[in-house]
Amino acid sequence: MGTSMGQEEPFLSKADKQTIVMFCRAALSSPLNREKFKDPVELRRICGTLIREFKRQRDIEREKPAAF
Repeated sequence: MGTSMGQEEPFLSKADKQTIVMFCRAALSSPLNREKFKDPVELRRICGTLIREFKRQRDIEREKPAAF
């Protein structure tokens, strides 16, 4: 029973999230990689949004009492 009705969020495991974060950091940290992206600012924005969302989800998970 979740608060969001209808649309189901795609489930990402902790490992999935760490992989995405590592990928984003690697993509953004190398000047050579940054040149390959047409819009590095856009990539930075997307990665930043993803990382913030993961942190928010992690904090929500922490606040939930383990009811199981």
